[in-house]
Formats: sequence, C-alpha cells, structure tokens
Amino acid sequence: MKTSKLCLVLNKKSVNRPEVREAIELVRGRGADLDVRIPWDAEDSAQVVRDAVAQGCERISVGGGDGTINAVVNALVADGREPPGAALGILPLGTANDFAHGCGLPADDLSRCLEIACFSPSKKIDVGRADSRFFLNVTSGGYGAEITATTPGRLKKTLGGAAYSLMGLIKAFDMQPYDGRLLVPGEEPVEGSMLLMAVGNNRLAGGGFEVAPEARLDDGL
Repeated sequence: MKTSKLCLVLNKKSVNRPEVREAIELVRGRGADLDVRIPWDAEDSAQVVRDAVAQGCERISVGGGDGTINAVVNALVADGREPPGAALGILPLGTANDFAHGCGLPADDLSRCLEIACFSPSKKIDVGRADSRFFLNVTSGGYGAEITATTPGRLKKTLGGAAYSLMGLIKAFDMQPYDGRLLVPGEEPVEGSMLLMAVGNNRLAGGGFEVAPEARLDDGL
C-alpha cells in the first residue's frame, strides 16, 4: 500500500530502541515513504516540522512523550489562523503517554501505533490554547503543574508513570494554595484560592489519572 510522503520526528533518546527500528522497518515494508528526522531539542523540532511541511510531507508523526508532541503541535498550528499543513500521528515513547492512552492507541505496541499513524484515515480534532501556547492533552497549574515540572528524569525512566504519583506524595506535605481567578465566557469571574487547576482537551494526565472524564478531542469545545 503506497502512501503520501510521511515524516517521523523522533526524540533523540529513542533512536537506538530496537522496537522503534522494527516499527520503522515494518511501515516502510508496507510501502510508507517515511523520512525519519531527529531534532536536537524542542526548538529544533519546530524547524524540522516547518521544513517537512515545506517539502511536501502530508503526515508528521511524533516519536516521543507528551512534551515532544506539544512542541510539534505548536509548530504545526503556528498562530492558529490557518489549518495545519500536515496531519499528526503519534508514536508513544514517553513516560506515561497520557495523550496516546486517552486516544485509545495501543501504546505498548509501537509497530501498530506507527501503522495507524501512517495508514489510518485522519480526522479533525480540537486544539486548546493557554496564553500563546497550544496544547492537545491537558494544561494544568498549581500542584499538578509543580509535580510535572519537578519529577526527575531518572525517576521517570525507572518507575514510568508511577513516578508522578510518588512525587505527588512527596510534595503533598508542602502544599500551599495559589490565589487565582477563573474566567468562563458568559459568566461572572470567580476569585479564590486553589491547589490544582486543569483544563482537559483529552481525559488523562499525570500518569493515567482521569482528570477530565468528559473531555473529548473532537467535541468542538
């Protein structure tokens, strides 16, 4: 089965994983014209995505975690005024892979995930925005954001998604509320203190916790 030109933006930490190489060989064997690009960092990811779109790639898959996905999404969406120049696919290689799990992807089967990214029909989904940054999954503030930002990389590599839960228990002893204001279109502002804020475009965050059970990627909200 021959496809349009494809690009896999692969996190450099995952280059030598045997299951990643197997997945790439599998889709190429099925006829995928797949170009693998390995950016140096998040800033370089944006340029890699722009170059791929300019060179005619119609599907750009992301091989990495939620942070890598976020960098690629922001490059694809740009200022949000025009539709993205390519469809997005996911090869889940992160700690918890919350976005992939929330989409129902078989995150433990990388070959199947890359097959879906390369060959399955694309569909329109919503993209959220926090200030000037776009997000696909969940944006958070307060206690949850602090846990995500301070969980050590070595701990995530050792424990996977459970690392966030462990860090949450450690941080719980020092929790302090934040002052904030909630603004909802058509309603009066609500002011007060909070420990956690999360806005979900998808259901899962923080290592599999269902923070927004009713969120759907394609509900137009």
